[in-house]
Amino acid sequence: DATLGDGTTLIGLGLATIRGEVVVAGTEVRLASLIVDSVRWRGNDGAAWDLYARRGDFGYASSTLLQDSMMTVSGDRFVGENVWLWRADHDATGQVAPGANGVDVGLRVSGDEVAFVALAVEHATSSQTLWTGRRGRVYFYQSELAYDVSRPLPGYRVDGDDHVAVGVGVYAYFRDYHNRSLDSAIVSTSAAFESPFAVWLPAGTGGGIRHVLNDRGGPLSGDSVV
Repeated sequence: DATLGDGTTLIGLGLATIRGEVVVAGTEVRLASLIVDSVRWRGNDGAAWDLYARRGDFGYASSTLLQDSMMTVSGDRFVGENVWLWRADHDATGQVAPGANGVDVGLRVSGDEVAFVALAVEHATSSQTLWTGRRGRVYFYQSELAYDVSRPLPGYRVDGDDHVAVGVGVYAYFRDYHNRSLDSAIVSTSAAFESPFAVWLPAGTGGGIRHVLNDRGGPLSGDSVV
């Protein structure tokens, strides 16, 4: 685990791994080229590039990790570029059994004026991204829902004001529950979206995604792929 104070800059050589949780407590912290188990960004005016959080068995023991998310951003004016948050569907043990590597949400954002460029969030067991902060910005988002949940939730949900998202995509492959359906891949009553889309990868008969954004778009079901 690591706790970072004001003005810290931490850059990995190649993709260095920090075991456990990284807590960013200070302002103007910079992280780059790192693999972590989870990160909690509390300080303002931070930035991260090439940051990867993963949940699974990778051949080393980590401290006890919280189940609620892989990354939380509660500080204001954070900027992230090329950030990937991944609950492992395969790890050092092989293909992961249903329900293993549990984490509820991939990304939680409550800070204001937070922006991501190239953000990927995958396989969390409830929602992939929950955004409540104001004036958020996202430019390219990719998300795959969990294979192994009986009640899938949206891949991208925004409840904050003045949110803009460009190129948001959510796809689903319900490997373990073939007949499950998701009402909406993307949910928001206030955000402005440009080019949202959803992809359905059929795992068997039945199931699908009923709508792309709220009650618009779709349905994707049966043997349809896009």
